[in-house]
Amino acid sequence: MVDIARESREQTDATQRTLLAESYFGLRLAREVARVQQETYNSLQRHYEDVLKLEAAGMIDKAGRLFAQVNMDEAQRALEASQKEVTVVQSALRALLNLEDTCSIELTSALFINSSLPAKEEFLQAMQTENYLITQLQLQSDIARQQLRIDQSRYLPDIALFGKQTLYAHGIQSNLVPRTMIGVGFTWNLFDGLAREKRIRQSKLAQQTLALGQAKAKDDLSVDVDKLYTQLQKAQDNVRALNTTIELSEELVRIRKKSFAEGMATSTEVVDAETMLANVRVARLAAYYEYDVALMNLLALCGVPEHFERFTTDYTD
Repeated sequence: MVDIARESREQTDATQRTLLAESYFGLRLAREVARVQQETYNSLQRHYEDVLKLEAAGMIDKAGRLFAQVNMDEAQRALEASQKEVTVVQSALRALLNLEDTCSIELTSALFINSSLPAKEEFLQAMQTENYLITQLQLQSDIARQQLRIDQSRYLPDIALFGKQTLYAHGIQSNLVPRTMIGVGFTWNLFDGLAREKRIRQSKLAQQTLALGQAKAKDDLSVDVDKLYTQLQKAQDNVRALNTTIELSEELVRIRKKSFAEGMATSTEVVDAETMLANVRVARLAAYYEYDVALMNLLALCGVPEHFERFTTDYTD
């Protein structure tokens, strides 16, 4: 029972680690998104100022200026929404850490992604030996097996050994009263109304039920491991693709701004390029967050949440 209680406590600890990782990296994501939105708003604001100068010089019409203004205002609303999200997520993390509302939170670990992962079979092996539910079921199976042995032993007689040693017997000859006595006694209940058979059947049924439960738990958890591992791979693929897209988008923004300054591109083209770049950068941040949370969930599922720090140092891309 002590071992089961220890496993239950470790499972609770793993759950808390998972919640903490989700909240911590959620705050990191919110702050990074707010930073992207701030940069996008600043860029669109500078573009709007350029549009006003061109409108005053008669080089752009009112429609072009209104389009730039609308998109700048939209970027401002997105920025304000992201800043509010930071406040909400920060409050949730404070509540989880039991901190006061006035306490500031400094984040030291950044969002990360690993360029490579251990094979899925390693996670499956860890799950089968370290998962808290499977370990608890195994401990319960061991208890049921011991209980079956105890019930089966009731068919055997109860044997008792006894002995007596007389240390002092004044006036009594030793041949009349022996100084030492040793004996054996036993009781054997030959029939107890089939109570023993009933207990044995119940113990066997409990043992079989636990074995079936353990097998089903392993099958279900294997499916969960496969899902989480697939999420990690998808996040890696998304980040690799988005890295290329960001490079192309940054180059497009540079070209569109230069073309606009030379009168070869419209305000709409510049705004569209800026907006696309912001969306792609946010998408990459979301992929990083999904990877980090999925990794924490996978390690907790395998019963080794303490290995999370190793991935942030040994495998960081």
